[in-house]
Amino acid sequence: MARGLGWMLGIRFRENFLYPYTARSVTDFWRRWHVTLSGWFRDYVYIPLGGNRRGLPRQMVNILTVWGLTGLWHGASWNFVVWGLYYAGLLILEKLVLLKLYARLPKAVAWLSRPMTLALVLVGWALFAFTDFAAMRAFLAGLASGQLLSPVAGGLAKAFLPLFAVCALASVPWRFRLPRLAEDLLLSALFLLCVAALVSQGYNPFLYFRF
Repeated sequence: MARGLGWMLGIRFRENFLYPYTARSVTDFWRRWHVTLSGWFRDYVYIPLGGNRRGLPRQMVNILTVWGLTGLWHGASWNFVVWGLYYAGLLILEKLVLLKLYARLPKAVAWLSRPMTLALVLVGWALFAFTDFAAMRAFLAGLASGQLLSPVAGGLAKAFLPLFAVCALASVPWRFRLPRLAEDLLLSALFLLCVAALVSQGYNPFLYFRF
């Protein structure tokens, strides 16, 4: 959104999302997702705290600090803190164990790191979305037990299948490009659909108004 608005004003911003859902690890995901935010916390918090230059224990503390602050940056709510610490734990686990394990996987099964990463990220979005911890626990329990695969959930999935398909296609890089006119028409149509969807919904305050 920011890049699009910038282009309208003749300003070119750097790309902020580098196909994060193709990531092979959570570490890779955060090198691709919200690149400018990750870079800001790295340059102005992580590195000044010592980064990885003062030994492994201090590095773990720095990661926890950075991600706790990253959670709070999203809003004054405990679920954001939990979300940040969740990712801190995953990044520490990858640094200590998982990345080494992924590197040793045979090529035939190395692709499994991608769906595993996606599953961990989806759990993270649940932590991010629910401010009510009881609802969060119920959702995660349903996700783990398969109860979310109910007829109602199936009906919703079917209703939103076209949207899911578009989002999935837009989440991966493509080797070919549409002709400029076709691309402009497609993006204009998607923009109008987004506006129509927003207009048809009730009031939904901007995420960062939660402070």
